[in-house]
Order: sequence, then C-alpha cells, then structure tokens
Amino acid sequence: MAIDTTVTVSFRLDAGDAQALTPAPHPSLVAPVLIYKKEPEYSPEARRAGYQGTVVLSLFVGADGAPRDVKVTRALGLGLDEKAVEAAQAWQYKPTMQDGRPGDSPPWSR
Repeated sequence: MAIDTTVTVSFRLDAGDAQALTPAPHPSLVAPVLIYKKEPEYSPEARRAGYQGTVVLSLFVGADGAPRDVKVTRALGLGLDEKAVEAAQAWQYKPTMQDGRPGDSPPWSR
C-alpha cells in the first residue's frame, strides 16, 4: 500500500525547519517518525536575493523508512524547490506501524 505524505520545508536566512507529520485519524496506525533530517541548503540565487519561504513536498515513506516519490506540491522558486527535494530524499523515518508491523505510509496531512 502506497499512500501520500505531505511535509513542509521552510527556508529562512537564519534557519530551516522541516515540520512534523500530522496523521490522519486511524486507530491502528502510528505515524512515521523523522529520525534523521538533512537540512536543505540555500541556493546561491535565493541567498543573493535574500529570498525565504516554505516549500511543500509530497512523499511516500516506505516500510524501510526511506522517502519515495518526493514531489513539490507548492513551489518557492530560485532553486529552493530542488534543494528541498534533495534534502528530503536523504531523510530517514521510523516507518509507519500498522497493527505492530512496519508498512508504507498511509495518508498524512499537514
């Protein structure tokens, strides 16, 4: 079962932040937990422009905890979208648990 997950990646000149996932309610599911987060790098274009904001990504978390099919759902531009995807592909999650077994991510909303 492969179902979509959404995360946000904020770009600020002082710091970046990946937000936690908020699960859709389902009694037998435990949300994936981010256990390793690579911070996104600023693109040179965005740094020169002093540009900041938030990129929203959609991804699946596999049973092995690896992000899959990372896509931009709300773009920021100036190379920051690509930097957000690059960082998210390196993240590692404790996978979704369903009935005590790891599985692909169910729908999560942000």
